[in-house]
Amino acid sequence: MFSRRKFLLAGASAGVTLLGCRRQFGPAVVPRDAGAVRDPDAAAKSCQPTPANIEGPFYKPGAPAKLTLVEGSDPGQRLELAGTVRDQGCAPIAGAWMEIWQADHLGAYDNQGFRFRGHLQTGADGGWRISTIVPGRYLNGAQFRPAHIHVKLTARGVAPLTTQLYFPNDPYNAVDPFIHQSLLLDVKARGAVVEGGYNFVL
Repeated sequence: MFSRRKFLLAGASAGVTLLGCRRQFGPAVVPRDAGAVRDPDAAAKSCQPTPANIEGPFYKPGAPAKLTLVEGSDPGQRLELAGTVRDQGCAPIAGAWMEIWQADHLGAYDNQGFRFRGHLQTGADGGWRISTIVPGRYLNGAQFRPAHIHVKLTARGVAPLTTQLYFPNDPYNAVDPFIHQSLLLDVKARGAVVEGGYNFVL
């Protein structure tokens, strides 16, 4: 695993979905009723396209299909993340492929295997959902990057999107050169689990 100085983020994290290996692994299809945590349409009512964001150096194709990125023994704040994928006419996009990858709770990416990496396919209502942990922060040169989750989205008839999701109130949001405010997750704590929502528009 990639080794850096690592710091734990207390808050909420996001999910995982990776394109790669569609033939080798069957897609993990989200149930029809798996919409956003709160209002499935809250972030997509204007249907403005979700902004792109940097891919970063740790993307790795070929992650397996799975809706649960975290294992029972993994340390870290548990996160349930869900939302929808829509087009710019506000119509849900069924069968969109999502690739998701993130650091572990200490800010390290698994570049040898596929820990905290996966892919899924949206349901008939455009819904998606994953279970993971809040990723840790890590140093990027002399500057810490705020906690974030990487996402790639592809669907027929629309341009592919590579972006990142960020957490509100992270102390490094204000100084990060890559963050976009519209990429902040909607998060809340529910007991020991953080719930987060984000609705993509392609």
